Amino acid sequence: MDAVRCSVEYLSEFSDCQSHLVRVIQDGVNLFLTRGDRDVLIFNIQERRVTTVMLFEASVINFALSDDKHRLYALCANGGLYCTPLPPQLSSSVRVNKSPDSVLYTVPDDSIVLKNASLQAFTIVEKILVTLSLHKSVWSFDLYEETGSRPLHKLACFQVVTLNTCCLNLTDKEKSVSSPPVLTCIYPEGSTSVSTDQSDLRPHLEPHLFRLLFGVDASLVNSPVILCGLPDGHICCFPLLVPNLAGPTGEQRSPVRVLQSLEQPVVFIGTCISGEHGPQCLVAVGQRGKLLIVRSKQASMEGKKADYSFNEHSVRGPVLCACVDDKRLYYSSLNDLHALQLTTTSSSEATGTESQLQALTSDSLGVCRAIALAGPYTNPTGSVQLLAVSLSGRLLRVNLPQGSENVPRLPSSLSGQRVKDLLASIANIWERSVSCFIIEKTTGFLAAKAKCHFLFILIYLNFSLSYNHSCS
Repeated sequence: MDAVRCSVEYLSEFSDCQSHLVRVIQDGVNLFLTRGDRDVLIFNIQERRVTTVMLFEASVINFALSDDKHRLYALCANGGLYCTPLPPQLSSSVRVNKSPDSVLYTVPDDSIVLKNASLQAFTIVEKILVTLSLHKSVWSFDLYEETGSRPLHKLACFQVVTLNTCCLNLTDKEKSVSSPPVLTCIYPEGSTSVSTDQSDLRPHLEPHLFRLLFGVDASLVNSPVILCGLPDGHICCFPLLVPNLAGPTGEQRSPVRVLQSLEQPVVFIGTCISGEHGPQCLVAVGQRGKLLIVRSKQASMEGKKADYSFNEHSVRGPVLCACVDDKRLYYSSLNDLHALQLTTTSSSEATGTESQLQALTSDSLGVCRAIALAGPYTNPTGSVQLLAVSLSGRLLRVNLPQGSENVPRLPSSLSGQRVKDLLASIANIWERSVSCFIIEKTTGFLAAKAKCHFLFILIYLNFSLSYNHSCS
């Protein structure tokens, strides 16, 4: 496994975190963080300090910002979904709070907009609040009009019967760190909701693959599509703005359909590999390390209709968190943070045969115990930045130089010869240091000892720097 040259900056430190409950959202210079307790911390990245602490009635399971970035929605362990306005200093160019101390804001009881003990996850898309709840063996998608006022107006309800065959095989350790269902919204390329601002970039797909995966109806009306990764491994999807269709007997058919199953809890769903018309593949990652890449195929020489392919691979698990940019998948296996290049075409795609489970190699970033990621973002200098939260509560900024995957490396034969030369140089310096010690013994034992210690330090530094350079 190769190591990518990167630098890590320590930004702040919080208390120990619960790995399966830590959530982070970056919005400009502000980072929203929950560690599985009652607090949502608002951390200013430029000032490197917590500016606001929002205290809820119960432990926060998940949270999200409204479309206008003026309100915070938070799902708590008491089954309540809270909606509270953000502090005014976050949306103002002039910081109201000039004190170095953070502001404590207690969220009032009347901020609850929904109360449902079976609520598992939610997301906000196009001013529509999408919630997911589990009652017995039925998953229910409920859509509400997100206006910030109460009561919420319910727009629709879709249901899916869960299949419990896979989640029963989870080990006790996997159950203790299992993540809730993953809700992601995928936009068609060209949608007005897809911003060019990197801090607000929404997952989207190029039109051809979007139409193949989600249908002509969703493509024609530029409807965002909700993708849901369930704990049993199934990935479901439905268009948000397409009306329900009637079945043969006149009943309303559910628009929810199963796209694929990873046969393990889903950790992440996103899009990657930017092309001329937008991202060209859909990426999903399972907790045990199964990686699903969905790509569109080009029309063959025989004129066959172009379609898409599901390609499965494996990475080192368990995967705790993940994110993507236009080329790479970044994921944490707790022991290390990895960067996986996704632009290489697999052999199964080239031959047109059915893809098999393959092991892919990734680059190590040298950061361990990461349990939550925000980003990636590209700064003005061209380097990629990740914000990572460690299990001990440290907030780290990982900087990857642009084009780090193309850094030339010495062949193994030359690296071996370089090490031999370094060892020979060390032997020569050792002989000179011993001679120096014998000569100086008659004139001063302490002076010779000091000189030899100094030479040993020079040997160590020279070997360390030269060896690192040769291996990189």
